[in-house]
Amino acid sequence: MSAYLLRRFGQGLLVLWAAFTLTFFLLQVLPGDAVLIKFQNPDLGLSPAQIADMRLAYG
Repeated sequence: MSAYLLRRFGQGLLVLWAAFTLTFFLLQVLPGDAVLIKFQNPDLGLSPAQIADMRLAYG
């Protein structure tokens, strides 16, 4: 029984690692950056200076 649990735990870790890795690479290939994706809505009325300030704040 302990071998089964150990194997299932290892499989769970492998799935988590694969999901995190896939998510990381998918986010890297998206065009733009996180600030543009979140705040590109023209209804928000953000100026380029405000977007630059957000980039500095979020890194």
